[in-house]
Amino acid sequence: LHEKMYHDKVLSEDVEIITVAGNISWKKDEAQNFGAIVHAHGTFGGPECQVFGGHVKQMFVSVTCEVSVILINGEGSAERKFEDWCGLALLS
Repeated sequence: LHEKMYHDKVLSEDVEIITVAGNISWKKDEAQNFGAIVHAHGTFGGPECQVFGGHVKQMFVSVTCEVSVILINGEGSAERKFEDWCGLALLS
């Protein structure tokens, strides 16, 4: 948090998807256009029964991956706004 950055780790070996969960929200760019933001956390299993987890920035599926998207209707919006104190675009 004090660095205001993520520390990326790339898994290059084949792993099994245990779970991926998160949300899809909207964020304005410099031109005030909205774009979709996917915020996902994942848990993956390795060949020796080890488990890896954290934020998922990019994922390539070799065989199959089943995805469900649940729409939540109601008050408010799923818009992200930049917060200087943490350096992140948080849900408003």
